[in-house]
Amino acid sequence: MKDKFPQSKQLKKLIESHGWSLYDTTLSRGRKTAFSWKELQEAGVAEEFVTWHNYIFAPLPQKGENLEQAYSHTNGLGPCMQLNNIEEHINMDGERVHIVDGKITYIFSRLGVEPYRSRDTIGLYTPLDAKPDMPALLIPFEYVLEKFQKYFRIITPEEYYGGLQHPNIRAKIN
Repeated sequence: MKDKFPQSKQLKKLIESHGWSLYDTTLSRGRKTAFSWKELQEAGVAEEFVTWHNYIFAPLPQKGENLEQAYSHTNGLGPCMQLNNIEEHINMDGERVHIVDGKITYIFSRLGVEPYRSRDTIGLYTPLDAKPDMPALLIPFEYVLEKFQKYFRIITPEEYYGGLQHPNIRAKIN
């Protein structure tokens, strides 16, 4: 088991090229309440992704905007892996897939660095209490950058809901 994702800097750069980043939401020993948006903003974006830590995806704030305001524009949606066909799914393990615009779509709000099945993985998910039917995806470390380069994108609420009225999906921070 590695103590962190070895290509953290490259993954961070790739995600930030889409106007988003990751903030560490891992609770320290003894803390029982989730971090506020203000606390996450003060801590800053995660520079590396550590095993057993969890991170929330959030848009990079625009000038004059705080992190909570930036996130509020998304209606809880954004990061996803979108595949054209099942053959592109190789070297990934997923569940609760959605089909959006005819594509296999995994929408997520969190990233976890996890040893899983004797293999270090990046887990992409949305907490089930925030949105029970959201997909989950595991990618072994050795395929993470390749999969993010090929399939990672930011989906808009309009794309996801097909222009229909949609509920506000406010996910808890932790």
